Amino acid sequence: MPATTLRPSLAAVGIVWRKIYHPLGLEKGYNFPLFVVLVGGLMSFIFARFSYLDIDGFVKHYPERCYHYTLGVKRIGNILHLAGILPGGFPVCFQFVPVIRHKLILFHRLNGYLVILLFFIA
Repeated sequence: MPATTLRPSLAAVGIVWRKIYHPLGLEKGYNFPLFVVLVGGLMSFIFARFSYLDIDGFVKHYPERCYHYTLGVKRIGNILHLAGILPGGFPVCFQFVPVIRHKLILFHRLNGYLVILLFFIA
């Protein structure tokens, strides 16, 4: 097959690829897979760990960790950490979307303040 017959299909793939990453504000095509991997990994980690907010249910399933989760000060510390870091990790993902950073500046700024507040609590 000559190389000229492959070019129209590659051009079509490039057009479709640009239609995916341009609305997010990404300028280069190689940034989109990096964005998906990093933000997707962070979101999946956060959603997988939301079940740990139920401290009493967690202690029932893992009795070997019961000692640290049932003490007064350590229990409060664990609850504050989880209640701050898990909800704070979700809006962090929106901080990395360039279209939000450039066009929705007020949302980006308020979201950043919310993230900083939740991380200080954590």
